[in-house]
Amino acid sequence: MGSVRKTFSKQTLEKFEDASASIPLRPLERAFWAANIRLGEDPGGQAGSRKTQFRRYVASVDQSHPKELNQLGDALGALIAEVATSKVEYLVKAAEADGFVFADGAFRPARTAPRSRAKTRAELDLTHLNLDARDLAASERFYGTLLGLPATRRDHALRIEHPSYLLVLNSGEPKVGGAFHFGFRVAGAAAVDAWIEHLRANRVPVLVEPKRAGGVYVARVADPDGYEIEIYADL
Repeated sequence: MGSVRKTFSKQTLEKFEDASASIPLRPLERAFWAANIRLGEDPGGQAGSRKTQFRRYVASVDQSHPKELNQLGDALGALIAEVATSKVEYLVKAAEADGFVFADGAFRPARTAPRSRAKTRAELDLTHLNLDARDLAASERFYGTLLGLPATRRDHALRIEHPSYLLVLNSGEPKVGGAFHFGFRVAGAAAVDAWIEHLRANRVPVLVEPKRAGGVYVARVADPDGYEIEIYADL
C-alpha cells in the first residue's frame, strides 16, 4: 500500500493563524510572497487583519500538489523566524504531529527530509557567525527592515536570532574580501528575482545579477559593510 500524503491539518494551521496575530503585516506577507503564494478568498474565521491575511494565503494553496505543499512549508518556516521565541517549539511540535520536520528554515514531510549520514563522531552543527560592522544602525536597517530578519540591538552588537542560526554583528572594522560570503535560500527563481528588485529599489548594491549556476538560481548583493550575500534557489 502507498503511504498517505501528509498535509498540514486544520488544527495546526489554526495555531499558526493565532500566532500570526503578533507578527507585523509586512513580514507576514513577505513570508508567503517569497514562497510564491498569492492571496485567495477568505474562508472566514476569527477577526483581525493579520489572521485574515494568513487565511487568505493558505486558502490559495492546494496541499494535494507536492510543489504547493512545499511552498506552504517554506512560508510557515519563514513565519517561525517572526513569532515570539516562546511559540516556536509549540508550532514546530504541531507540524511534527502532522508528519513534518523543520529543517533549514522550512517544513517538509518527514519521509522526504534529508537523512543524516552515519557518523563515528558527534555531529557538528554550524549555529552562529560573528562579524564586525562599522555602523550598527545601518546594519539593523538592512537586516531587520529590508531583509525582515529578527534583528535586535544588544550592547555593542546586533543579534539576528533565527531558529536555525545566530548572526552577530559587532561594532568594529569589517574584514571583507576573498571568497567569503554567506547565503539565504528562498523558494524559487521568481522569489530570487523579487528579492533582488526589492533590494535594488532600496539602493542595495547588486553585485551579481540573477543567473543559473551549478544547479541553483543565484544573485549576490552587498550589505552596508560590503559583506557579500547570496540569495539563491535550488533548481
